Amino acid sequence: MRKVRQTRCLQVLYSLGLGGAESTVISYLKNVPNEKVAFDFLVHKKIEDGYEQQVLDSGTIIFTENMRSVGPFKYIRNLRELIELNGPYDIVHIHMDAMNGFVAFAARMAGVKCIICHSHSAGIRSVVGRAGIIVCRILIQISGAKRVACGADAGKALFGNMDFEVINNGIDTSYFECLTNRDAILFRRKENIPENAIVITHVGRFDDAKNQKFAIEVADFVIEQNEHAVFVFVGDGVTRKKCEEQAASLHSSSRVLFLGLRRDVPLILYSSNIFIMPSVYEGLPVTLLEAQCVGLPCFVSDLITKEADCGFCDVQYLPLDVNLWAKEVISTTVTTEKKDMHASLQAIKRKGFDVRDNIGSLLTLYEMAEDES
Repeated sequence: MRKVRQTRCLQVLYSLGLGGAESTVISYLKNVPNEKVAFDFLVHKKIEDGYEQQVLDSGTIIFTENMRSVGPFKYIRNLRELIELNGPYDIVHIHMDAMNGFVAFAARMAGVKCIICHSHSAGIRSVVGRAGIIVCRILIQISGAKRVACGADAGKALFGNMDFEVINNGIDTSYFECLTNRDAILFRRKENIPENAIVITHVGRFDDAKNQKFAIEVADFVIEQNEHAVFVFVGDGVTRKKCEEQAASLHSSSRVLFLGLRRDVPLILYSSNIFIMPSVYEGLPVTLLEAQCVGLPCFVSDLITKEADCGFCDVQYLPLDVNLWAKEVISTTVTTEKKDMHASLQAIKRKGFDVRDNIGSLLTLYEMAEDES
């Protein structure tokens, strides 16, 4: 009979910010029994107001330099030394998109037998180009890593024609189950949002891929046509300042709010009326799943995978045309109401997006990967 022991797993990420991939990994930390798996985290950037304190309460954070600052050879050597110094690890689980191959190669050099490369983005090629993807795929193959993705599009983007397994991004639905109308009223009062406002919300890191510039252009049209419309942007990033300047030039700039990084995203969504996501690319977006948890009608770029549609809420996939989006959002502010949250949560669970169900798949993956190694 196989002896049961605690598995040591190193999770490798860019940072412990409040993004979708990070939230998914933190849900592993919260829901995987500690007696089965002990997690350490290796990250490349320190983030204030992120998940770092939550990780330190139960695990270890190891910091390393970004490959761009030291070059690929020194980066791989440094990673190998860090893994050897802090190990031994049974599993190295990598969430670095196009950097997966380099980390996997370093882990193999450090003697780790079980390596998992996890793809969270369908836009990897647009970031690193064709040559970068080829190098990454070669290193993944050389390392003998297990290939996993949050969805079919994300898997094809990183792994090409290689086989991979899909494990859904999981939502911790317990955050939503306790929300009440009173919570929403108090949130609106705190943020000075009128009770009769139609709140159109976007949640995401501020960068070109998330396309907030487009969303603000839509806001300009919608606010002009609907006196009750208020746009709320949640998140931070490199393009936030430009977006704030863009919004400040609008006629009704006071009805475009920037809330920054927030830990109460479920409450913000619950207090909203419409969700928008005009991204140029995504993997399987956690925030879109969260918006459906509270029953919001959603407007989504047609460049985003339809795997994220739970099939219950009103999710419209549209081409990136400002006039079309404005027209549809204006129409929805008049005609469409939120779905019942209890029924929406049940739909999310039926589609396999509840993290408490997904943890079983993750543990099975770890056990199979260790056996195969």
